[in-house]
Amino acid sequence: MTSPTEREQAENEAAEWLLVLAEHLDDEIVRERFELWCHKTSFNAEIWERTRRAYDLVGRAPAEHQEHWSSYATEGRTKRALPTVRPGKQGVIPPPSRLPIKPRGVWIGALCAVCSLAAVVVLSTDLPLRLQADAMSGTGQTRDITLADGSKVMLAPRSAIAFAFRNGRRDVRLLRGEAFFEVVHNAEHPFSVATDHMTVTDVGTAFDVARNTDSALVSVEQGKVNVRSVSAASSVSFDLEAGEAAHVPDMGIVAHEHVDATEVATWRSGALIVRDQSAEQVINALRNYYHGAVLLHAPVFAKRRVTGVFDLRHPEQTLRELAVSHAANVRRMSPWLLVVTDG
Repeated sequence: MTSPTEREQAENEAAEWLLVLAEHLDDEIVRERFELWCHKTSFNAEIWERTRRAYDLVGRAPAEHQEHWSSYATEGRTKRALPTVRPGKQGVIPPPSRLPIKPRGVWIGALCAVCSLAAVVVLSTDLPLRLQADAMSGTGQTRDITLADGSKVMLAPRSAIAFAFRNGRRDVRLLRGEAFFEVVHNAEHPFSVATDHMTVTDVGTAFDVARNTDSALVSVEQGKVNVRSVSAASSVSFDLEAGEAAHVPDMGIVAHEHVDATEVATWRSGALIVRDQSAEQVINALRNYYHGAVLLHAPVFAKRRVTGVFDLRHPEQTLRELAVSHAANVRRMSPWLLVVTDG
């Protein structure tokens, strides 16, 4: 079964291919790599067709809100048909963000406004997740939930959980994103939070759990939890106390670290504290707060190591400040699209 995070990654890549193909539609190498991407997974082709149809539909729609994006358009540009998926090939390809693309012509044309609208339509499609989730949060939105036992959950933006209280157990599954838990302890009725990579069981505590495509992270603010890793590489069980955290990857060894308990889940107050992470990781966090699409076409900038405190309440301003400090560029292509490139 395809996980929500895998589909999110494919949807982001499809939106990037939209721009890459618009600039390099006649480039045979780009077309070849695009077709390989379409057949890389069972759902890439499906997501691309949905993206292409959204692009076509937006292109045919009346320009009711043209006043919001017409200043980004260049006269004389014509909308070209995007390729459909052909049966075909398997192979290893770079993601679209690593393909050569230059901020010329069509990037400042009407096509960009259309692309941005299509990308937003695609990226906001959460129907499969909604069918699984009991509670969700939107872009830039946190959500407070009180469970039946009195335990409290705060969802970070673009997060989702499902929960089941039965047979003497209290089970929560983090389907996407990140959540902070304040648990009413009851030894007779264990409280657990599961991701694809681990299960965290409360021993009377407050803790944060975050999931990514290939890993999960648990950080303890108060009390104690037991963590059982269910990664492909290992299956281990260990305890964490206040001020401790663990990173559980798909492959590899579980990484333990000490954290400042006051810095656990600082997103609750609108701050992101980063220590020696890549710029790409910071941008991925900001995407959850920006009402639109952020496309990263900056392989050099993406790998820069970053340390600092970032304001999540103003994601575009934060992104621009981060880019300037590393000689990268942020271009607003429409009210719904930011494109990041190397300087």
